[in-house]
Formats: sequence, C-alpha cells, structure tokens
Amino acid sequence: HYSAVEGFLIVPLGLLSGTFFTVARLPDGWRDWIYYNPIFYAVDGFRAGFIGQAETSLALGAMILMVLNLALALVAWRLFAAGYKIRP
Repeated sequence: HYSAVEGFLIVPLGLLSGTFFTVARLPDGWRDWIYYNPIFYAVDGFRAGFIGQAETSLALGAMILMVLNLALALVAWRLFAAGYKIRP
C-alpha cells in the first residue's frame, strides 16, 4: 500500500513540480494547474536557496507549506488521539 501512494501520488507530483523545467515553458493551461501542487513550492524554495532564483513569492510558498504541514499534523494528532486502528 505504501508503494502505491508513492508510485501514483508522490512521484508524479514531484516530477510535475517544475524540478526539471521552468513554469514559464509550460502552456497556459498547465501553468495554472502547477500552482496547486504543494511540491512545486518546496522545489521553488530549494531552487531559490541554491541559485537565488524563484518563480513565485517565497513568502507565499512558505505560507502554503506551513498551512499544509499544520493541517497534516492536526489530522495525525486526531488519529492518534482517537486510537484509529491501534491494536492492543
């Protein structure tokens, strides 16, 4: 089950996040959709750290990633608090 999530979700989001190309080279329809990919903002932050060039605002990317991190942490905390599928 873990490899299915990685193979069908994580890898495509990583490859389609602007890792190997710039967003400016994409057609307009695809360019609009890439901004919904949270991995794009992580890659853009690393790119800004390494070469000093970012395609979007770093503050926007940091805010999106912090909100996503907080939401996932709250979901994980809720599952632990409820004891979801924890065997004795």
